[in-house]
This record gives sequence, C-alpha cells and structure tokens, in this order.
Amino acid sequence: MTALSGRAGIYFALLQLFFTLCWTVYAIYLPQLAAQAGIPASAVILLLMLDQVVFTVADFATGVWSDRVSKVLGRIGYWAAAATIVSCAAFIALPFIASGANGLVSVASNLIPEVIVKLVNACLAGDFKEALALQKQYYPLMRGLMSLDVNPVPIKTAVALQGHCSPELRLPLAPLSITNQGALAELLQSYHLL
Repeated sequence: MTALSGRAGIYFALLQLFFTLCWTVYAIYLPQLAAQAGIPASAVILLLMLDQVVFTVADFATGVWSDRVSKVLGRIGYWAAAATIVSCAAFIALPFIASGANGLVSVASNLIPEVIVKLVNACLAGDFKEALALQKQYYPLMRGLMSLDVNPVPIKTAVALQGHCSPELRLPLAPLSITNQGALAELLQSYHLL
C-alpha cells in the first residue's frame, strides 16, 4: 500500500464517518421533529424505510454509473465531496433547529435572504407549519440552485444576473451552459427575482 492510497483510505473513512454521524443525528431527532410538525409517530418508521429504499436505489445506480463517469469524477471529486458535506449539513439543519439551534448556512440565502430569515425564525418560534409552507414555496428555486450545475456556479450566476457581481468563475469551475442559463433565468423570473 502506498502512502497516497493510505491517505485516501483515511480520507474516505473519515468522510463516511461524517456522513454516518449526520444520518444518525437525523434519525435520532426525526421523531421529535415529526411530532412538532404534526406527523404521527407511526409515520417515522415509514419515512426511515423510504429513506433506505432511496439510498439503496441511489447507491446501486451510482455503482453502475461510476465506471462510466470515473474520469469526470476524478476531476470534480473534491467538489462533489464538498457539496455532499454541505448537503449533509443542510439535511440536519431542520432537526437541529427543532432541537434548539439558532440558524443555518444556506446557498439560497445569498439570493432570498429575507425568505430564509423568515423560515429560520418560524422554526425557532416553533411555527413549523409556516416554515414548511416557505420551504415548499421556495423548494423549486432551492433545488434549481443546487441541481443546474455544481455549487456555487448556479448561485454565482443568479447573483450576477441580478447585477450584484461579475459572472466570472475561478478554475476549475466553468460557466453554466446556455441551456442551464436559460433555465436559471426562467426560474428566477418565476420568483420575480429578475
């Protein structure tokens, strides 16, 4: 075993530990969160089972496609790991807030800070109905910001389209494709952000 493969093994072991801890915290606080949101306790086990089904399907699909995209992933592996870590943090933000945390870090807060402040304040006030309504209303925007390209390309492009910064990106990031720029502009217009 080379020093590089040993370091890579330790890196991936720590990354897996982080993901496992995030999921464990989520699973521990899910019953409390569900109760506060008015979801019956009997549904929690179904949610966890559905989560595992989605995980299993995604894990299998990832395995099937990993060989096909290994060259691309080799170039963007660190960015994918960083996005996954941010995703894990967002995944556990609501349970933490339900348990007493005071805020969160959000990509969308760069574009719709007042909405994210309302969402967090609603959670902190225990008004999960209002928080869920805001989440549902702005979910298509949040999903678009995270799925049109690798983060931070869509949010940087969105803020640039609003005229708040230049559209240039540092390497290794590349601009959104013309198609995705159009989709992002359309998405922003649907929320009256352009």
